[in-house]
Amino acid sequence: MKKIHWWCRLLFGLGLMLCLCSRGAEAADKGSQFRERLIQGYKDYVKSVDVKSIGLSVKSSSDKKVIDQVIEDVLNETTDLFYAGREFSVSADRSTGKIIKVNLAYDKRYLSGSKVNVSKIKKVRRQLNDEIASIMKIVRPGMSDVEKALVLHDYLARTVVYTDSSSAPWRISEEGAILKKRANCMGYALGYIVLLEKAGIEAKCVSSESMAHMWNLVKVGGKWYHVDLVWDAPLSSLNRKNMYGYVCHDNFLVSNAAIRKTGHKGFSASATSTKYDKKYWRKSDSSFWYQGGKYYYATNTGIYVRKRIASGTARRIKKGRILCFVRRKGYKFYCIAGNQAYRVDVKTRKWKAVYQPPGGTRLEQLKCSGKKIYFRYTKGRKIFSGSRKI
Repeated sequence: MKKIHWWCRLLFGLGLMLCLCSRGAEAADKGSQFRERLIQGYKDYVKSVDVKSIGLSVKSSSDKKVIDQVIEDVLNETTDLFYAGREFSVSADRSTGKIIKVNLAYDKRYLSGSKVNVSKIKKVRRQLNDEIASIMKIVRPGMSDVEKALVLHDYLARTVVYTDSSSAPWRISEEGAILKKRANCMGYALGYIVLLEKAGIEAKCVSSESMAHMWNLVKVGGKWYHVDLVWDAPLSSLNRKNMYGYVCHDNFLVSNAAIRKTGHKGFSASATSTKYDKKYWRKSDSSFWYQGGKYYYATNTGIYVRKRIASGTARRIKKGRILCFVRRKGYKFYCIAGNQAYRVDVKTRKWKAVYQPPGGTRLEQLKCSGKKIYFRYTKGRKIFSGSRKI
């Protein structure tokens, strides 16, 4: 009896497992077809997509979950759909609940009356591709995946301004991050995916409803790691604006455990590797700069140079607490040391003070653009801005 009972229980368990796996595979297949159909519809610039053959039903709780997940994925996590609207509507059979078609929404900027403005979409796509090609010049032959991920992370963190204003509809896509240089967390994340894919690195989005936030998972060396560009491009507590010259690395290539320590929660991700959790770059609040086959960067103990990002050793070329290490061109940089702004040539190691803020104030931020340096200094809780020709 015991043997018969054991075999009966085993067979029942296997039958249930096969049934569940079959249903799961069927749901996944429906979801994949549904997703592909919607994305292709957008790529064909049509306003409705026939999905009757897929067999999804609004009366099925499991199908509704698939539909919700796919729509979220297409709207929030799919690149090259910068012209998509923010909602769908579906037509379903009243008796069976089977979905017959999905009506696609488009951003009103890409509509001419009720028609999709295909020529405008194609024009913006060309502009995006041109800008992407220009950005990708910072990725040099021989760079490792870690190095590619770092230079692209630093580029977006130092050039994109955070905005979640409804007056900037492109903020939620790569159009905002790459073309407009203004984006929210979705725009940052999608922009980073686009650039990483061009560099041959797999990446995707991860989100948290409890945080109302999105960031990236990046695959390096066969392992997934978190990267949060928004949190690595800090806002000033005084004016809630992006801080000149600051690029942090607390949320670059970190594990689940490490990113939870920085305050992230409410997410599900398979980023268990802790390989980079304690890397030196987490101590740097300035961008890394590639010049002449080497990387230059600053920390609160000085300016350093190294040949490889994830291996080898660094050589310190200037001791001291350095803030806002920004490049003008080539080996010419500007930075804050003490309470002054300096021009520094990292090749010759020549230094020259170029600006000191008014008495009783503190120089906090610095950036270089064109033929000027821009700075912010504080007095108590007040913040002041200025510029100077260089």
